[in-house]
Amino acid sequence: MHTYMHIIMVKIISIRDDVYEELSKRKKDRSFSLVIRELLEETKGEISDLSKFRGTLSDEAAGIKGVVNEGRSREAQRRIKGL
Repeated sequence: MHTYMHIIMVKIISIRDDVYEELSKRKKDRSFSLVIRELLEETKGEISDLSKFRGTLSDEAAGIKGVVNEGRSREAQRRIKGL
């Protein structure tokens, strides 16, 4: 005799009412777990696609910082000449 047991772990989570409503709309005849899993799968690609922007903001910030420092330096020189 063979006995097969499949144990499903159940976790209780809390979500805001608006999130529940959105999940309910997408659920139709599927389980919430399936809907959430599908949403997570959809976002996997989007999150990894963001990696191509890594460093972009810091590069821009460094450029802006340079321009600001240059402006401050010129302003300091003007003040010195004006005295």
